[in-house]
Amino acid sequence: MITINERIKIDSSVELKAGQNININADIDIVLNGNIDLLGNNDQMNLANHSDGKVR
Repeated sequence: MITINERIKIDSSVELKAGQNININADIDIVLNGNIDLLGNNDQMNLANHSDGKVR
């Protein structure tokens, strides 16, 4: 699980990969027209860093 609670301001692209959930509770500001890639429920993530529960 990835949780964003504080604003992210960046000049390029952002990629977040999570084995289960991605929770965004703040702004993501990409200044120069970059991309935002959000990949949740990714069964190829490192299982050692994976929260309990089944990937759906």
